[in-house]
Amino acid sequence: MSEKLQDLFLRVRRDKHLMQDRCEAFTRCVEFAATLLKEEKERTGLFQLRLLGPKFDDRHIEYVAEGLVRVRRFNQIFLMNCSFRESGAKILAKAIKENNESIEFIGISSCKLGEEGIKAITTALKGKEKSFGVHLDHVGMSNASASALASLLRSGAPLVFLSLSLAPDMDSRGIQELSRALRKSPFLEALSLQQVPISPFGMISLSDSLSSNTRLKDLVLDYCCIGDIGIIHLA
Repeated sequence: MSEKLQDLFLRVRRDKHLMQDRCEAFTRCVEFAATLLKEEKERTGLFQLRLLGPKFDDRHIEYVAEGLVRVRRFNQIFLMNCSFRESGAKILAKAIKENNESIEFIGISSCKLGEEGIKAITTALKGKEKSFGVHLDHVGMSNASASALASLLRSGAPLVFLSLSLAPDMDSRGIQELSRALRKSPFLEALSLQQVPISPFGMISLSDSLSSNTRLKDLVLDYCCIGDIGIIHLA
């Protein structure tokens, strides 16, 4: 990555005085980043967009989404500790749908997407043919939003990496819903459920669904309270 691009992201992230009347700068930022990365793409094939910090709220996401639709080159999107909520997530989902086939990874963490926001993003990823990964950590995942994610898995999407860590509102019922969907998703290679209250009964369902998956390489279950029963069934 060029020094100019690193400086660009650094300055955008540290701009504490960004106001609504300057939001159009985000659109130009996205387009400019894609231009700077043209040579790097020829060598690495990667285009990354990273937005960090609570200054990125619903107002800013609208302009970022507009930039994504214009450029259509980014295949990796990272949003961390942003303050946009369900309305912003829905706007972002529309941009993701426009870039459906080019996106290879979406990482969103510590953003309060809400049930409708998570549903919008997972729905936007349906119909993908190329393999991809989804990282939704600490985004307000619940049993209802887990059901929306299960729908994505049942659609036959080639999801190879899934992380749903830090989801205290999702319990064994949400895990059972995901487990049933995972039986129809043979592509999964890595699954992280760190700090999700799975419970021993949820672990039984998850173990059964993963037993037929021959591609799974990484399974993270830290602080999941699966108990001795869960361990026995996992083994």
